[in-house]
Amino acid sequence: QTQLHSVTVNGTTAVIDVTNAFVEVAGQEQILALAQVVLTATTVTGITEVRFALEGQPVDVPRADGTLSSGSLTAADYAALREADLPSPGR
Repeated sequence: QTQLHSVTVNGTTAVIDVTNAFVEVAGQEQILALAQVVLTATTVTGITEVRFALEGQPVDVPRADGTLSSGSLTAADYAALREADLPSPGR
């Protein structure tokens, strides 16, 4: 089970450090988990970017399209997931 080590804020960037269990989740599930964290963190006033660390070390993570990023992520990196064709209420 992935656990949160820490969250630090450097200017407008939240750095989220998680445990090694994070790598046990892969593929689309990992992308969805990252999207949820990034989209949630960037709703906090003043936070526009998120970086991830694994046991204190910077880690590359996938964007919505599967490409890896070693830099900061924004809500725009996961916009395609927010705009996915989801069933509307009553369907």
